[in-house]
Amino acid sequence: MDYSGFKTIVYQIIQQLDGKVNSCWQASATPNFHAAEIEFKRQKIYVLCNIEGDWAYSSYFAEDDCNLAFINFPEFSALLMQLYGYVSLTQTELDGRFVAREHMLASDIKYWRPQTLGEGLFNWWD
Repeated sequence: MDYSGFKTIVYQIIQQLDGKVNSCWQASATPNFHAAEIEFKRQKIYVLCNIEGDWAYSSYFAEDDCNLAFINFPEFSALLMQLYGYVSLTQTELDGRFVAREHMLASDIKYWRPQTLGEGLFNWWD
């Protein structure tokens, strides 16, 4: 997913949810995902999408901190599916056992040794 497409989707969905987008960050070598800080019902939620198009949500994100706290965001997920056909990963899936995906490099997996699927998909590996 490119950055422009990510931002368009986030802004359109958040507008429908009567929320607000505070900031957006573009994927690079680290981290490997785009992020948007949004306000929804007086909560800050981070919408994440990696370059392969995997979508997730976190209650925490900082550009220079390699930690995420995955959460579910059913309101956003429903519109993401309805309007764009994308399925978000759930907190259970992201916090679950790591399973390699086709696009992942064996050398990265061997070096970084992710424990969860979330670590493997949304990371600061260089």
